[in-house]
Amino acid sequence: MKTFYDDLAAWWPLLPPVEAYEAEAHEIARALRARRPTLRSALELGCGGGH
Repeated sequence: MKTFYDDLAAWWPLLPPVEAYEAEAHEIARALRARRPTLRSALELGCGGGH
């Protein structure tokens, strides 16, 4: 049985490395701290390649 993953697996090497998201991750963290200074953890769902 073919799965959805089988259709997308070949695209995995085309995703940028985790380092490509570093600046964006810092900006999001800064924005979260500015809005919720006491925030200790957050769950982010639906994030691209899973980095």
